[in-house]
Amino acid sequence: MIRFLRRIPLCSTPAVPRKAMSIWQPITQVRLSTSGHDASNISKEGELRKADLVAILAAEYKITLAQSARILDTVLDTIVEAVAKKHTVSISNFGKFEPITSPPRMYNHPQQKKQVWKEEITRVKFRPYVNFKECVSGKRVNVGSGDQEPTQEE
Repeated sequence: MIRFLRRIPLCSTPAVPRKAMSIWQPITQVRLSTSGHDASNISKEGELRKADLVAILAAEYKITLAQSARILDTVLDTIVEAVAKKHTVSISNFGKFEPITSPPRMYNHPQQKKQVWKEEITRVKFRPYVNFKECVSGKRVNVGSGDQEPTQEE
């Protein structure tokens, strides 16, 4: 059993800050779905955080939270390092992370009333694949390869 703390708001009035009017309550059971990777156990309403992903990985593959955190960190660090080296990262049934480089240019600064030189900037663009778009829009119920058991090749 995984034990988490959850913030419960005591007042929903917009005039009162949420932090000031909330308590921390322990959750005795966390329901982690192993089929379909249900995202109903998120930390905040509408937000899936890294800790939630770590907990889902740990429950899905029956490993410790520390092991799943190391796995997730390795995957995320590898994506960041590859994009920083200006490589494109493609993840099947998910999407593509592409580095986009804007060329250097001159632009008019509105407050200083003069032209300013803007250097070359590299940004990251995420392009979701069709399966990702269909799942988000509700056209597709099954997320994809998550239902398959991992196989080991000899």
